[in-house]
Amino acid sequence: MKQLPKLQLLIMNCLWQADEPIGLFEITEITGLERGEVSVNIRKLRNKNLMRVTSHGKTQRVRNLYEPVISKSEYVELLLLDVVEISSEEEIDDILKFLDGEKKHEQS
Repeated sequence: MKQLPKLQLLIMNCLWQADEPIGLFEITEITGLERGEVSVNIRKLRNKNLMRVTSHGKTQRVRNLYEPVISKSEYVELLLLDVVEISSEEEIDDILKFLDGEKKHEQS
């Protein structure tokens, strides 16, 4: 999987952090993005099958709510699999050493 562009990742992070599906209004409030920017990127994320629409209506007005199709950890796993596919064994060893060093740094 190709890494998501910044705005799409920002929207996905909103969805991943939400306890329940959220609407366009909530996404614009959290991200500070314009409604049009959010709408365009929601459409792109739906086309990539990374989010889905659930419609809810407590009154006569139906409201679209959005939720992720994959978890953040699944997304990261897909990115890492792509890195592994294009990397040599030496590069993978370097990545693992780097990550191990970062882990030890965080623990101290």
